[in-house]
Amino acid sequence: MVQGSGDFELADLNAVRGRFPGRHVTLDGDVITVWPPAPQHERMAPVRAAADTND
Repeated sequence: MVQGSGDFELADLNAVRGRFPGRHVTLDGDVITVWPPAPQHERMAPVRAAADTND
């Protein structure tokens, strides 16, 4: 936790973003939030339908 003496500024936001690359970081006046990473979903290989060979 970091406690400031007033509202954070853009320089503070950029400093926090530099400490957490790849994470979503937001600034709302006196609060900087570092959001948890989005869950990684397993990528499924595309399913190919077999052609009907019974004409």
